[in-house]
Amino acid sequence: ADTIRNRRFARDFPVPIILGLEEQLEGTILHYLGDLGFRAVAFEAGQHHDPASVNNHIAAIWIALAGAGCLQPAELPGYEQQLHILRRAAEGLPPVFETRFRYAIAEGEHFRMKPGYRNFQPISRGEVLASNHQGEIRNTSPGNIFMPLYQTKGDDGYFRIRKVAYFWLIVSEWLRRFHLERMLPFLPGIRLNPEIPNELIVNRRVARWLVLEIFHLLGYRKKRIENGKLIVTKRRYDLHGPEADAGRD
Repeated sequence: ADTIRNRRFARDFPVPIILGLEEQLEGTILHYLGDLGFRAVAFEAGQHHDPASVNNHIAAIWIALAGAGCLQPAELPGYEQQLHILRRAAEGLPPVFETRFRYAIAEGEHFRMKPGYRNFQPISRGEVLASNHQGEIRNTSPGNIFMPLYQTKGDDGYFRIRKVAYFWLIVSEWLRRFHLERMLPFLPGIRLNPEIPNELIVNRRVARWLVLEIFHLLGYRKKRIENGKLIVTKRRYDLHGPEADAGRD
């Protein structure tokens, strides 16, 4: 999830950070762990049949152990080599992306990804990415493709991501440090959900301009539509974990 705590953990891995991916999915182990207050990130190593994926996974495990404080880097055999493996795999890629779209495969759709796509490959507007029983599936906006589905199981056809300037991560962290999200309910068309903490109800006919971009900066990445209203949610544990709540008790 896109929390400041998770971002800090993710920076230990010398590969691109992709914000907002978990918020596009339902019922994931990351969602469960995040709600409990654990730092949790997912790591995409590559295609299952690619031998390089095995080495990428091994490197990520060692780096995660060091980043979580379980072991010191000096205690890990070949730690610098593990960093090198991931740096080489991510060579030439921007450091940060955000998720803009998930293609959800419907039951009985007969989705088939067009061959040849790889993670982070640029895609253009109107490009044919896949097909189903109704015909061609075209991309609706420029960006980069991520996790194109070439397996027989799964309901995530592909994700479209786009590059984010590192400057916006700095801005986002400072906005959250000063808790500017507390000002959102005072803006026209936005109100707190009285039943669910960290959730806002948005009237898009009133709150129109750059609404999603502002919500993303402040950590509100999970969204849904209910009764014509946009509902956005942020994780409870953004800057601090459950230990901060315990200290206030």
